Amino acid sequence: MLRDSWELFFTLTNGKKFTNKLPNDFKDDLRNDSRGYSFLNHGPFTDIPHSLLAYLVEESHWNFFSIDADGRLSFNKPAMLQYLDKCAQLNKLLSILAFVLPVMSTRISQFSNNKIRNLDHHRNLHMMFREMFDLVQYHKMTNLTGVDACVPVFYPPGLQEIVLEYLAGGVREMETMLGRIAYGTEAESDYRS
Repeated sequence: MLRDSWELFFTLTNGKKFTNKLPNDFKDDLRNDSRGYSFLNHGPFTDIPHSLLAYLVEESHWNFFSIDADGRLSFNKPAMLQYLDKCAQLNKLLSILAFVLPVMSTRISQFSNNKIRNLDHHRNLHMMFREMFDLVQYHKMTNLTGVDACVPVFYPPGLQEIVLEYLAGGVREMETMLGRIAYGTEAESDYRS
C-alpha cells in the first residue's frame, strides 16, 4: 500500500518531489487553537511558494487551464476532476496506512474525525522536531469526566515521509484549489482541514 501510495503521488506530481526546505526542527504550537492553524503555517517547505501549482500549470500534462484567443482563462473541469479522483485514491490509501501503521490504534470513530488544521476542535496531526504524530484528545469518557485524554500516536518514518510530501509539497494545496473550482467553497474548507 505504501508503494501504491508513492505511485499515485508521483502520478499527481509528474514524478517530482517538491519539499526541499523541510526544517530539522518543525515548529508546531500545540496550544494554538486558532481556527485554521497547523504546523503547515510555518512553511513554505518548498524553494518557491506554490511550486507544485506553478509546475502543474506551466509544465505538466494535466492542462487544468487554458487561455482562449481573447485572453480569457478557462478551466478544464474534466482534468480537474480526474486529478481530484487520483487525490481521493491517494487519500484512501494514506488513511488506511495512518490508521494501521502507528504504534497505538485509535477507534475508527476518533480517526474519522482527524483534522490537519484547527476547526471546531483542535487538530490531531502535529509535527514536533522531526516526529509526526496524531494527538488523540477525545475519548468515550470525555463527556463523563470533562477531561480529554492526550495520547500521541506516532507515524513510522515511511508513512511520515509521504504524508509530509503530500501536505507540505503542495498536493493538498492543489486539492483545495481545484476542489473549490470543481465543487464550491464548502469543498475548499473540507480539503483545507
